[in-house]
Amino acid sequence: MKKLKAAVVALVPGIIFVPWTSPALAHDVRYPSNNGYGQVRDNHEIVDACDTNRNGKGFYVLYSLRSGARGRVGDGNGADAGCGIARVGSPQNPVVRFTVCQDFTGCSPWRDA
Repeated sequence: MKKLKAAVVALVPGIIFVPWTSPALAHDVRYPSNNGYGQVRDNHEIVDACDTNRNGKGFYVLYSLRSGARGRVGDGNGADAGCGIARVGSPQNPVVRFTVCQDFTGCSPWRDA
């Protein structure tokens, strides 16, 4: 009987610590391209734009929020270390779609976040 009680007690913490976020928003999404990558993370609140190609062309991410608002996050230092990072969404208004773009080249197809 003591072993059974220990097993039941061991399961309880797993039940208590179940995350309460929506499964659809509980993941990070990275969209790679030949010139860098765009990323939506932290429950679809943060957008990263990371230029990885020293070609002198600007790299940025366009995004759309649940409300329909749109915006842009760019990597202002080119392919040097560091990315463009911005908290643009919220739990009530997360990023739902995004695309990666490069000056003079255009954008990739839109992708669900």
